[in-house]
Amino acid sequence: MKVFTRLVAISSLVSVFGLKISRSLASTESLYHNILSIYLQFAGLDLNLRDELLNYGCWLQIRNAGQDGMVPGVGEPVDPFDELGRKYQQCIQCIKLDGCDWDSGIAYEVGFNGIRIQCISTDECRVNPCKCDEELAFGLTELTDFASECPSMTTESPMTTTTRQPGSGNGGNGGGSVNPPEMKCCGEYPNRFPFSDKGGRFACCEGATYNTNRNCCSGGEILSLGEC
Repeated sequence: MKVFTRLVAISSLVSVFGLKISRSLASTESLYHNILSIYLQFAGLDLNLRDELLNYGCWLQIRNAGQDGMVPGVGEPVDPFDELGRKYQQCIQCIKLDGCDWDSGIAYEVGFNGIRIQCISTDECRVNPCKCDEELAFGLTELTDFASECPSMTTESPMTTTTRQPGSGNGGNGGGSVNPPEMKCCGEYPNRFPFSDKGGRFACCEGATYNTNRNCCSGGEILSLGEC
């Protein structure tokens, strides 16, 4: 893959240290945009793909000028590109659920290990957004590089007017639970995702959710209640 073969001058390209990203995602100096630019250039791909890749499908409406930035995704992703957008939106939702002030903007620093951009900030509220951004940028570049051409992108997308938040499809307390449902997060960044605990009926175990009425988490494995 080309993204792994163009190592020359990458250190000079990684000049985005300490820049600030905005919740509106309207600034062209946003770090996720710069990281995507670096990877596209690194792979020898057209830099004009940036805005197309970030304004596509149901979940990749991240630089939607008409909506002033990110549009919450809905429905099933239309293709692997869009699936990366869903993972990104879920990752960002967990940044906020985990108590970081995403709305006021978060700055972070990056380095390079010879293959991929590295998130080198020490504060979790800085390094985790960086991980979300880098994973999206690398994944989009990887898919575009392997594809014979960029996915057919138009100004229209199969978005609906639904306002459901990303990752909340299993919301509601169900089953007559007396506890109100709470949105929590599961997994490690950049693959962390939100889920509804349905009033305590669902929990997280090593990156996967399970029904606490049927299963338990023991030693990092989901087991039947009788096996715990």
